[in-house]
Order: sequence, then structure tokens, then C-alpha cells
Amino acid sequence: MIATIVPTTRPKRGCRYYRNLVLLIPLAMLMAHQIFALYSGYVGVDEVLYPKRSVFCCDTPADAGITYRDVELITQDNLKLAAWYLLPADELQPTIIMAHGASGNRINLWNIAAALQAKGFGILLLEMRAHGASEGAIFTRGWLDIRAAAEYLTAEGVNAIGAYGFSLGANMVIQAAAQSNQIDAVVADGASPVVLSDMPLPVTLAGWLYLGYDVMYWTQLEARSAPVGGFAAMPMREAVSRLAGRPLLLIAAGAESSGFERSVAQNLYEAAAEPKVLWVIEDVYHGGGFDADPVGFIERIAAFFAPLRGAPSSFVPDWSAVG
Repeated sequence: MIATIVPTTRPKRGCRYYRNLVLLIPLAMLMAHQIFALYSGYVGVDEVLYPKRSVFCCDTPADAGITYRDVELITQDNLKLAAWYLLPADELQPTIIMAHGASGNRINLWNIAAALQAKGFGILLLEMRAHGASEGAIFTRGWLDIRAAAEYLTAEGVNAIGAYGFSLGANMVIQAAAQSNQIDAVVADGASPVVLSDMPLPVTLAGWLYLGYDVMYWTQLEARSAPVGGFAAMPMREAVSRLAGRPLLLIAAGAESSGFERSVAQNLYEAAAEPKVLWVIEDVYHGGGFDADPVGFIERIAAFFAPLRGAPSSFVPDWSAVG
């Protein structure tokens, strides 16, 4: 008997099938994005703890007509740090410690440093541990680098000491000032959390999309740095609260779609003690304030540090006009 072949018919796919497919595709894309964000956050920690060295060569401040000293700083944990000390116009002028960002070196802040030195300030441009020509294989306990700079200037008889930090350096100048009364005023340009509890909730869709990155990054930064000294001495919100009586200027770039830097600065501003100023620079990205308006940027920074001129370290001026 010849078997009868009955053709099979594929069931029709109804509206529910296509509706589910439409929902599944963006969900799968979102999951893939978060997996990538988690991976990027984990890898990003290595870039901070084990920065790629960038050693500057070979010009010096003398080539720009600036009187300076080559300085070797010794930290509390016995690391040698390379630095330039651009001398102030006179002994009544304050000196500003300047701290670069991750994988940077002393030349990264050169334009800002030279402009402030031209206004009479002394400038100590240092290369933090594991950066540039300084010693160290891992970036932990970096606040000790800023404290070493402050101790050097105090020993030199400097009248008043300010600190300006960018990005990673912003975190470290705040951390150092929270533990040392030698630092009289702080500018933090582009500061970030140091532990997960510092991180504000996202305020934009882009911020929520990168939440996985942020959670992974700050959790891993704390966990992986702890066995070798810790990335920071304390949460940033606690650190800014300890600056009572010493002025703090928080600078944030306002152009990024996630609003992260703006939110972090606002979060720190709310935790900080008086006197404090929050300056959000619209239409620029991380560290873009000087490039967008060099003259205006320097005038603002110089005005912030100007009340330290001629003041002993215990002097607390009226900062209400600054901002």
C-alpha cells in the first residue's frame, strides 16, 4: 500500500507572537548593554589602580620664563614623588597644589598652572604615585601625595596653601584636606564618588542605562583597593563635611547626557560645610572649563584663592562674594 503523505501546515502566527517579538528584541538589547556596562565597569577599575604611565620630557618651566625648583616629595609611606615648584611673586602669596587626573602627569594642568602663577600665586605641580616620574606601582592612598606636598610647603614657610585637583586629583585634594588643616582652600574640578554610597541616583535615561557600569565600578574600586591601602580614606560626602571653615569650590561639567558629573557635584555640595560654592559649567564636558573660556576660568579660580593672600593659615576670610 502506498502511504499517503499529508502535507503539514505551519500554524499561523498571530498578533501576540509579533507583539512578544517586538518586546523581546529591545529587552535583549538592554540586557546585552548592561552586561557590557558591567564588564566595562570592572575593567575601568584597572585603569585607575594601574594607570598607564605618561612621562613628560623634556621642557621645563624655565623654558616659559618661570622661576621654579625641581622637587622630590617623600610620602608618609616612603614613596618619592616628582614635582615642580613654580615660585610665587612674593612671600605673602599663597601656593596652590595642583593634582592631575588618572593616567596624567604634571604637564596636564600646565596651562592653568602657568596662568595662575602669572597672577602671583606659587604653584606646586606634582605627579601622584604610579604616575609620570613618581614611584609606586598601584594608585592607592593617593591622598598621602597631597599631604606630602602640603608638608613640604609648610616646611618652606609658605603663608597659605590652596589645592586644585582635576578628576582623580579632585578626589585626592578633598581627601587630603579632610585630614590636614595645612590646606586652607580647595578647588575640585570633576570630582567623583569613591565608594558606592557616594553615588547619586541617576537623573536621566542615559544615567539609568549606565547604572550597571557605575555600580560595578564603585563597588569593585573599593573592594579591589582595600587589601593594598584603599583608594580613599573615607567616603567623599564625609570628606567634604570635614572642611568646615575652609572654602570649597566644586566644578562640574554640564554637557554630558547622563548628568552624572553635575549630580555628583550637587550631592557633594549638599554634604559640604560652609563656605562652599558650586559652579556648573554648561555646554562643556569633563575638564573642559578652561578650554571653553581660558580667561574667565582663570579669573574665577584666582578670585577664589585671592583671599588667602597675606593671610595666616588660621585666617577665615569672608567668602560670600566668591561664586
